[in-house]
Amino acid sequence: METPVLKLENPAAAKKKHFMLLRILIVMTFVGAIGATVWWWFWGTKPRVVLTVPIAASASGHVACWPAGDGTIAVLGGGKLTLVDLEKRTELWQTGLPLPVEIDPEWQDSLSKRFLKLQHWSEDLGKKRVNLKGDAATKAFNAEAAKYAADLAATRADAARGSAVKPVQKASGAVPQKYTFGGDRSPVDKLKTIQKEGDVILKARIAKRTAQITQLEAAIAALRLAATTPIKMQQLRDNESRLQLLSQEQKADEAARSQPAAPAAPVVAEVEPEFGDSFGDGEGEVPKFAALGDICWLAEGSRVIGFNKSGGGVKTVVPMPGAVMQMIESSGALFIVAHAGNSVRYVAKIEPNGAARGHYVGVTEEKIVSEADDSRHAPVLSATRTEFMGGGSFGVAEIRLANKKVDERQAIKPGAEKAAEEAVQTTAGGGLSEALAIMKVVEHDKILADTGGVERIDASTYQVSVRRPFMPAAPVWTGEFTGRVQCFSTPSLSLITGGTKLVALDANNAKLWESTLGAPAVIGSESQWERAPAQPCIESGGMLYFFDRAVLTAFDIATGEVRWRLPSIGIRKVVFDGEGFLYVHSANMPAESLTYLSEMKSGSQQALMKVSPKDGTILWSAPKFEDVWASGKDVYSMRIGRHGSDIEKAVFEPGSQASARVKIYKLSSGSGKPRWEWFQARHPSDVVANGKTVAILFGDELQVIHSIAL
Repeated sequence: METPVLKLENPAAAKKKHFMLLRILIVMTFVGAIGATVWWWFWGTKPRVVLTVPIAASASGHVACWPAGDGTIAVLGGGKLTLVDLEKRTELWQTGLPLPVEIDPEWQDSLSKRFLKLQHWSEDLGKKRVNLKGDAATKAFNAEAAKYAADLAATRADAARGSAVKPVQKASGAVPQKYTFGGDRSPVDKLKTIQKEGDVILKARIAKRTAQITQLEAAIAALRLAATTPIKMQQLRDNESRLQLLSQEQKADEAARSQPAAPAAPVVAEVEPEFGDSFGDGEGEVPKFAALGDICWLAEGSRVIGFNKSGGGVKTVVPMPGAVMQMIESSGALFIVAHAGNSVRYVAKIEPNGAARGHYVGVTEEKIVSEADDSRHAPVLSATRTEFMGGGSFGVAEIRLANKKVDERQAIKPGAEKAAEEAVQTTAGGGLSEALAIMKVVEHDKILADTGGVERIDASTYQVSVRRPFMPAAPVWTGEFTGRVQCFSTPSLSLITGGTKLVALDANNAKLWESTLGAPAVIGSESQWERAPAQPCIESGGMLYFFDRAVLTAFDIATGEVRWRLPSIGIRKVVFDGEGFLYVHSANMPAESLTYLSEMKSGSQQALMKVSPKDGTILWSAPKFEDVWASGKDVYSMRIGRHGSDIEKAVFEPGSQASARVKIYKLSSGSGKPRWEWFQARHPSDVVANGKTVAILFGDELQVIHSIAL
């Protein structure tokens, strides 16, 4: 038997082998680190498209999106509502909108006035019932109550039947047609040929776009022969991109015309106005959206549609007597303000479970126009006006003119016109400098034509009363303001401004405090049908942040104490990130713009600022950004490119369309410097940020991009 021999490795060789393995490991780690760094900076941090949701053309033309909570957004387009999960990057469901209901405005106006009269009658009967004394008074009350009940029953019966039959002229003669409010469309369908919804609009749109495509193709052909400079080559590329987009839109519209109309049969919820036998015991065209519990509510036209958020599908439809004007979320409920006639508004309170009850409001408005006020920049004066607001409970503000007063001041800075004309004469002909100088002269001429060189400012005195129609026990609050009166709301406050005066009311209509603004509040749109501008107020961490024309002020919500003020003329938007920092987008105009209209556009130097909520300190400022969105620690902004050739075209080729050059930026929250940019040759309709994912809505698609950049 042989004894096995154990061979020992040479220690020097083993050491050398280990050293070589260590060197290889170090080299691989170094190369990997370099590769990871290169990938991070050149590919990893760049955004990429993770989801695209196409949007078909529709007759209404409404395209919009809104945050729906839990990382989801609701997208309206193509006559459908789509719920998209940005975190999972998937489309959860898509549901078609029910067909709209036809309403006869004359019949509805008459019916609304009858209900409003009955509502006031019910309130009067409630007061009489409390003070009844004696058999004679009781007998008279019972007789009046019986008459009220009969009138209420008759009005409800008329509302259930729909409007009176009206003739519709056709070639064969007069054919009766019945309009219904929230009812069955079959009687109408039997009496007339139903044309597919929006077919006429689509046909006109296709014809108009055909002309645009023909004109653009001719311009491209000419540019291909003359594209010898970088600017001309860029114009050629931009025109080709626009032609491609127009062709896609044209195909979508043509496809929409060829599709048959799909009927819908929604569940119609009865809305019971606040009438009863107890006698007191106890925008329009722009779509609006709110998520309340497990229901997504979409106000579109003259109805409010409730969609099941968890599974999709139409859960309920709340009919309105006219077009929806406002949607206000307050104290866990939705308040829908709808047009109900020439002098009546209807307010529906919708609970989280979908139950609804209504209230009629008389809103007679008489605008005062005189020769002194008849210009574009003159204030709009009304003898009476009604505004609606939230703030813990729904409020109705009646605004009445007590003493009319209009102040005047110069609209154009002295010497500005002469300086602009001299600039035109001294600049080179046909270039960018001349175009800018001519634009300045045109701007001055327009202001002069509109105003006569004088800006008129509302300095009238107004009496304001606020009541809470769904809280009968709350007292009516009254106050007096000088200057244009506006109403705003936050989750816990109802805010009223006039001039530099700011009053805060709580949910029970009690005045919490009164303070002074740095300048009058920004005057919003006069039309309640337009998409509402960003509210000048935001509530966070026990503080109210309110921006006026010149200053952002931080108020203590409980006391109204001013904690700090940040001067910046032309603030347009304020948002918070997940760490409580403010991001302020401002036009950053010069002080002269507060006095002269002619300095408002030319002096604008847009900027985005990060502000400390503790003391209003500006942590950083980045120029030329035109909007801001924040989510968690991530901040995004946008710039719209304007080439010199666009300005030249606007002046020397009136009517020509400027090319779209839009860039979405991810900004560093620490410095404000861009981390990445996303270029698009088209303007977005909406932008919604959700952490490191951004949803960008265009007319024909929702584009979702994602990046891991910090």
